[in-house]
Amino acid sequence: MHEALARSNFDRDVAHLTSRFLESRNWTVNELQFPILDVTFLGSHPLRMRLSCDNWDELPPNEQILNVDGSPWVGPPTSPSIFNMPHSSRRNAFICTPGFRGYHTHSSHTSDHWANYRGKDGNNLPGLLDQLSRAWRKIKGV
Repeated sequence: MHEALARSNFDRDVAHLTSRFLESRNWTVNELQFPILDVTFLGSHPLRMRLSCDNWDELPPNEQILNVDGSPWVGPPTSPSIFNMPHSSRRNAFICTPGFRGYHTHSSHTSDHWANYRGKDGNNLPGLLDQLSRAWRKIKGV
């Protein structure tokens, strides 16, 4: 994908991350500069998500699950959930749900293509973050 198109798609999606939207979700933006979207879900159990959106939206974002301080998230395990700990085929924690590169490139899901989800409601960058935030809050009971 051409970088200018990926940047345009990224800018289109992140334009929805207004201060009012962020406040309504209890999120804070740590970094917002193409191709990086780095957001912390605040609350009693905060979690930071760093999305690398190179080739957005030809490819889903590459995710990093982080502690609030930016260090790699290492748990505790939240199984069963979409937040997966490193295992034999992954060095880092990853998201195992459609819309994230960790899912679509995992050997168990390579036949479930991003093209099946791309452009559908809830699969823009704020929508994908919203899915993660809701899943995290459900796991943590908040």
